[in-house]
This record gives sequence, structure tokens and C-alpha cells, in this order.
Amino acid sequence: MVSGNSLTQQLIDYVNDNNIDFYEKIDLQNFKHLARLIGLEQGADIDIIYPFIKDLDTVVELGSGYGRALKFLLQKGYAGHLIGVERSQKLLKLLNGKFAQQAEILHQDLKQLQLTCQPDAILWLWSGVLELSKSEQLESIKRFHALLRKDGLLILETPYKQIHKVGQKIHGKHLEFVTDWGKIDAYYTDEEEVEEYFKVCHFSEMHTVTYQTSTGYSRIFYILKK
Repeated sequence: MVSGNSLTQQLIDYVNDNNIDFYEKIDLQNFKHLARLIGLEQGADIDIIYPFIKDLDTVVELGSGYGRALKFLLQKGYAGHLIGVERSQKLLKLLNGKFAQQAEILHQDLKQLQLTCQPDAILWLWSGVLELSKSEQLESIKRFHALLRKDGLLILETPYKQIHKVGQKIHGKHLEFVTDWGKIDAYYTDEEEVEEYFKVCHFSEMHTVTYQTSTGYSRIFYILKK
């Protein structure tokens, strides 16, 4: 039997690296089904944030997956330098097949993200931040702050207040989302913790925007300005 303390330490150390198999094995239709279940399949999140980024020169999206957000950004007419970051080989192949002519697709793990330009905005959508432990979240956000251009934006998105369809709590704020093809370990980040990251990483401003998805789930954007 694993003790609570041992379980917590395992999750702290390995949350993000444990999740890669989930994305290597997920079927495209199942991926789209999850987006539909949450209410993001039609780009409700992009509708909210597009006014903040539409005129920016360079926008990076972390964890581009099957290209849901890239698709809606392009459909809305974003004409700047669009960069999608993905570490799954399977999903990378899909992204290159769909978007190679319209966006730059990088095969990188966001925890070690390196860019050849300073972006005006980094987007971390669909609860992506939750797939890292708290320590991984902080270290990654420090990295993104350093990469951003002066006055650049880091935009995070998570469930608001209550967790729906994300997974079941297994220890404190640690979550587990189990499917037939694999599972995701996650850590639920709340507003208080994002404020902590904001201060520790020396962002200059922070704004929040709450919204409801097409299936009625409440979610929140954290918009952090360098």
C-alpha cells in the first residue's frame, strides 16, 4: 500500500511526464468528444480571448493537441506568426499535416520550451496548466515570463470554482482522469495559487475573465501581463 505522503511525492515529481501515454494513445474522435463534453468544441474559449490577441505579432499556443485552438484562431483571421507547441509524436504528425502552411509547429515539451523569437502572447488553454504539479507549474510559468516580450501576455484557462469532467480527487488537490486508453494525473490550480505565481514571477498586471462553455461549465481565464 502506498502512503498518502508517498503518493503526494510521486505526483509532485512526475505529474506531467506520466501523462504522455494518454496523448500518444488517444483516438482523434475521442479527443474531439472530450472537447464536446466540456463545451469547447466550437471554440468558446477562443471567442473570449481573441480580442486580446488579434492584433499581436506572435502568438504561441502550448499543447496544441489535435489543433482545435489553432483552427479557430485561423478561422477568426489571425494573421500574425502563430506557433503551436506539442510533445506527442502522434499529435505532432497530425498538426503538421493540417497546419504546416499556416503555423509554425514545434516538437517540444513546454517544461523546456525554447523559442527563437519573443512572443507577444503565450496561450495555455483547456486546463493545460492542471497537467503539471504545483512545482512544475511555477517553474514553467517562470520560463514563459522570461520568454515573453515586454508587456507580453500569458493566458491560462482552467475550470472555475468547481471541477466538472476533469477527474476525481485522489489526494487533496490532486486529480486523476481515467479512460479506456489511459489516464491523466493533474493538480487543480485555483485563483489564489495563480496570484502566487503572478507575484513570484514578477508579472506586472493580472486580470481574470469568467465564462460559460456551450455545455454550461464555468471556466476562468487568467491574463498575466509581463
